[in-house]
Amino acid sequence: MRTPGLRFDVNCSILFTELPLLKRPEAARAAGFDAVEFWWPFADPVPGDHEVDAFTGALADAGVQLALLNFAGGDMAAGDRGLLGLPEGSAAFRANIDVCAGIAARTGCTILNALYGNRADGLSKQQQDELAAENLALAADVPDRGAPGTGELDFEALFGQLAAQGYAGWIGCEYKPSDPADSSTSFGWREPHGV
Repeated sequence: MRTPGLRFDVNCSILFTELPLLKRPEAARAAGFDAVEFWWPFADPVPGDHEVDAFTGALADAGVQLALLNFAGGDMAAGDRGLLGLPEGSAAFRANIDVCAGIAARTGCTILNALYGNRADGLSKQQQDELAAENLALAADVPDRGAPGTGELDFEALFGQLAAQGYAGWIGCEYKPSDPADSSTSFGWREPHGV
């Protein structure tokens, strides 16, 4: 699949989940990615300094950039995606935003999303457009949220359009791995063109 000059990061909250959280940045680097993204990687809305230090240290040790850190508030459930449900405006929510800002300062990450309310597993077209406008696009095929080329979307045409428009942001690989026991097998669509 042709991906002319586009930059890809890997979402380590949906890919490489077979590994402990702090090992995922290293696995992403070994798979050829220079950047990663995470949904909220902490068990608590306001993690301790040790937990934040371990997370940012794992990124630095792997030599990857944090392209996106996503905190979810409102009615979103915790569960396996690490999304947190906090009422907007609560003290814990405010403290969580402060933690995000601290991580951004340490890692150089400029995209911190706070999503409110319920949303389906996939983003709507409007939400994708808003994220792209904020310098991030998502790569997941429909209908099953698989890797590009496993479903109905013409990703080669979409990637070509992004490149033609001069898109310089990250494209987040935010799809379900083909083999949940070994996420590294999910990037074959990148290999022919050395993405």
